[in-house]
Amino acid sequence: MPGKKYDQAANGGIELTIPNHFRCPISLDLMKDPVTLSTGITYDRESIETWIEAGNCTCPITNQVLRNFEPIPNHAIRKMIQDWCVEKQSYGIERIPTPRIPVNSFEVSGMLSKVMAAQQDEDGDGCREVVAKIKALVKESDRNRRCIVGNETGCVLSATFEAFAKRSFDENVAVLEEILSALTLMFPLDLEAKSQLGSTVSLNCMVWFLKCGGLSGRRNAVLVLKEVLSSDQQKVDALGEIEGAMEALVKLITEPICPTTTKASLMAIYYMVSSSSLENEKVVARFAEMGLVSLMLEMLVESERSICEKALGVLDGLCGCEEGRQKAYEHALTMPVLVKKILRVSDFATEFSVSILWKLSKNEKREGGNGSPNPASKLWKRQDQLILSWIVASVSEGVLPQLVGTPTTSAAWNTLVSAYASGLKAHIRELRAQLHHLHHDIASIETYVVRAKGIANKLATLQHLVSDEELIEFVVVGLGPAYKLFTRMLDCRTDDFDFDDLYGMLLTEECRLTREDAVAIIPPSVQFSQFSSPPFNRGRGRWRGGRGRRRTSPPFSSPSHGRGYQPSNGSSSATTDAFPIVCHNCNSNGHLARVCPSPKMNNSFRAPTKPSSNLASTSSQTNQTWLLDSGTTHHLTADLDSLAIHSEYTGPE
Repeated sequence: MPGKKYDQAANGGIELTIPNHFRCPISLDLMKDPVTLSTGITYDRESIETWIEAGNCTCPITNQVLRNFEPIPNHAIRKMIQDWCVEKQSYGIERIPTPRIPVNSFEVSGMLSKVMAAQQDEDGDGCREVVAKIKALVKESDRNRRCIVGNETGCVLSATFEAFAKRSFDENVAVLEEILSALTLMFPLDLEAKSQLGSTVSLNCMVWFLKCGGLSGRRNAVLVLKEVLSSDQQKVDALGEIEGAMEALVKLITEPICPTTTKASLMAIYYMVSSSSLENEKVVARFAEMGLVSLMLEMLVESERSICEKALGVLDGLCGCEEGRQKAYEHALTMPVLVKKILRVSDFATEFSVSILWKLSKNEKREGGNGSPNPASKLWKRQDQLILSWIVASVSEGVLPQLVGTPTTSAAWNTLVSAYASGLKAHIRELRAQLHHLHHDIASIETYVVRAKGIANKLATLQHLVSDEELIEFVVVGLGPAYKLFTRMLDCRTDDFDFDDLYGMLLTEECRLTREDAVAIIPPSVQFSQFSSPPFNRGRGRWRGGRGRRRTSPPFSSPSHGRGYQPSNGSSSATTDAFPIVCHNCNSNGHLARVCPSPKMNNSFRAPTKPSSNLASTSSQTNQTWLLDSGTTHHLTADLDSLAIHSEYTGPE
């Protein structure tokens, strides 16, 4: 969740809020390398550089045109963030590291000069140390990588690799492996670098690593080899002529190191079997003799999408020759696996599967000369008839006459499509229009997302799939101005995320907006004290408000109640009886000592020198109810001890 950290274990689920000035306005995360633009707004370096690289020339917050695209490090904010992280370590917050100074072109040129000097002096150890330093800088940040790649480091390292490869492989194995490792971090390589790496000496050296190198050496060699073969057909033919190259590539599949190595090896083999040169038949036949057809079919049973696509591409190339097709005819998994991959993996996988089936069907009779039909074709026809029977049994009676006489599943399906295509297309257009006009109103994010997902599911049932990218675009466009900052944050993201990830981020953003919009409103009732006064009933008495000459209560006296008075059961902040003022001179009610009319004067009485508030209370002291603050400077309570008196009043009377 952006701007939030949680420590459930140590603090029992306490939510810790990151200060707003510590968060990047784009990503809403804690800034790790704060930098300031020419507009004065501070961002995290990674987020603002992504924003600028996307072609934007304005400040994301102020929309002012940037006079300078080079951000300045904000060391003050960075130190404050580090101090805050240290202070909140008990909440599980880790201190952000001090960012390193990015490398510049001058430093890169100096390191490349050292590499070339070491290569001329045949100083393998010195060259390896400089290359290791370059590799460390590339891994440090994307900014460093762009600066290093932009200074033609790939060309220099490729030429250095070729120069050391011309000498002994065994003597320079350390520096050669270090250079290969550094080159894997600089893809894609330019044409000059690929040309130097595609020389006969360099290719032989990489094949040597594939056969005799360690795990890291074999991995780096096949990755660089895949990059070299991707753009030059001549390099593909040259690799096929090197002894042991094909066996080493197949070994990386039978004895995989990691998924990346397997994919790179499959791509290298695909380039070789898909070659249009005259030697392609021999290369494909050699791969088929190594059992690669059976290996690809077994790999297709349970593999991820990327590996399935590459394996189907290799199998398609293998079925282009007689030996490859013969191996496919003999394998029991050929037809079931290929049919299963159609329309279930990806468009590429479907195209490759259909191409393989077409190549196998085109050569339905084996080339052995006996004219016997292909048993795989019989299996395919039997499965097609079973699917056709299922379609006929599942349609309604009104549709059944249209399917009479259709020989294959494809014909039956085309008949149904032609019959219902017009209405189906209209319904699809209507649903697409609903997606285009999605708008997030006052409904919750959950309701909004469920509505969008429901439309996409309806389209999916009509065989009109909506990709995650399209659905994400429709949902984000319809969010409205309240989510403007959120949409900008999504535009700056470089990593991939699916629709479920977007749903989670939208729920988080909705909670954040709700929390920020909530205003603590103090109810007006806190400014008043309730006082329940008894009603003045009609009755007898001098001061009752009933019949009589006086209709108002006398000052400094408690009103009497007539017949029919019922005490109030409601809660009140003070008692309902008024307390008379007692004169300290004559002990009479109704006046003060300083205006006492009695000639008797109590000389012992002295008025208080310091003014204070008088407290009226009952003798029993039973009411402990507080009066709410009315905005005055004094408060009333039935118990003086309940008041927190910090200092004695010394002001004027």
